[in-house]
Amino acid sequence: MTFVSFSGIILISINSILAQTTSAPAIINAERIAEVEQPIQVLSASHDPNDNALLIVGHDGVVHFWEPFIGLRSTPFLDLSSTGMDIVDFGVMSEQGMNGLVLDPNFEENGLFYVMYNGYRPDGTGELIDERILCFGTSSDHKTAETGVWSEVLELVQPDAGHNGGQILFGADGYLYISTGDGGSTGSGATGGGSGGDDHGPIGNAQNLESLLGKILRIDVHGFEPYTIPSDNPFVDDLAARDELWAYGLRNPWRWSFDRETGDMYIGDVGEVDWEEVNFEPAGSAGGLNYGWRLMEGSSCYEPIIDCDPGEVTTLPIFEFPHENGLCSVIGGVVYRGLNIPSLQGYYVLSDACGFGDTQFLLSKQIMTENGLALL
Repeated sequence: MTFVSFSGIILISINSILAQTTSAPAIINAERIAEVEQPIQVLSASHDPNDNALLIVGHDGVVHFWEPFIGLRSTPFLDLSSTGMDIVDFGVMSEQGMNGLVLDPNFEENGLFYVMYNGYRPDGTGELIDERILCFGTSSDHKTAETGVWSEVLELVQPDAGHNGGQILFGADGYLYISTGDGGSTGSGATGGGSGGDDHGPIGNAQNLESLLGKILRIDVHGFEPYTIPSDNPFVDDLAARDELWAYGLRNPWRWSFDRETGDMYIGDVGEVDWEEVNFEPAGSAGGLNYGWRLMEGSSCYEPIIDCDPGEVTTLPIFEFPHENGLCSVIGGVVYRGLNIPSLQGYYVLSDACGFGDTQFLLSKQIMTENGLALL
């Protein structure tokens, strides 16, 4: 791995090709296009590749609509503070609040989209919820949410005020994938299992197949109608597991993504004491992978720290970094597949919540070997 100074991000070259010489991409000069409060996500405002309008999602529950040459529209796309839909007063660095938004695959036809947030029920009753996924409708031009037109998709009951975040994305198969934290508050920082992270039951929520927490879920949504379970989900025939489960053993997968060219999945999972990690699931996987938490933190034993058997874990991270020099809380990123920055083509771009000290730029090459995937 090669480290060079760069502006606040880590880049990992993940092209699955034979090993070759890797050099740093050229310096990229960014231009500020908008200034909003607590931005946590930016996505296209439609599925039209010729439409350059953007939705900028704020952790405060406001989703801004940005257009080229115009900037931010005076009326936001969505404001969860309207009509009684207040989110939790999450404060600085809290995980409660607005966590994700995704457009329905048929958005141009039905105008539906989905949000994931912590807060109050969107009916003005003042009843607090833990974490919820809602489906909303939009105006006829699809530029403003219809806050009075909504339906609950899924509610996640959280045992603690921590690891309540997550992200929602549609896969190429048309199903909705949902990442969930383990619901455990941050531990004491003591080495290994003594930290108390995900201290829910003998194995924790993430390893408990009867819990939706600490998982990647996969469901078939139908707008305002109840969701159904894809018949090929890995645990549909397991009476001791929830049918919604796709993958498990995750601590706090707040940000993850699909590579839009290959369909591979990259999951940033926030660590407990020593290690931050990025997990990988190849396109075409049948699901059911166990990413290790709380048995493992990264590729190291967490609980038990002595006589741990990592052979129980089917999938270890492809990349991890320690809590050193101010590093903390990985923020999963995306594989760049655009055309405007050729030097970034095929790189996985990510960062962390604390800032990389002097800031580092990481280059490595992911290759296929006779023994499987390797990260150089």
